[in-house]
Amino acid sequence: MKGNEENLPELGKYNAGQKFIFWGLTLLIVVLIVSGIMIWEQFFGGLVSIPTRRWAVLIHALAAVAIILVFILHVYAAFWTRGTLRAMTRGTVTGGWG
Repeated sequence: MKGNEENLPELGKYNAGQKFIFWGLTLLIVVLIVSGIMIWEQFFGGLVSIPTRRWAVLIHALAAVAIILVFILHVYAAFWTRGTLRAMTRGTVTGGWG
């Protein structure tokens, strides 16, 4: 907050927000796939009990809402972070990004 960037730890190639988006989407996609298979009655109806399927439907719906929210956050961050649109459209960033 004071502008002492020399005291900050090295970020690596991706910042915390990019890592959050990646791991959030990855985890939520896995949850959607697993819960989706559990509620797919045509092929897996006999393998999952009805109470388990009900929980899977709830988890599937919550994961779908969460993935939509993470996507909205991702789009918001693209507009909110200064220089991001230029980086996407021109392929270059300022020296402060490096």
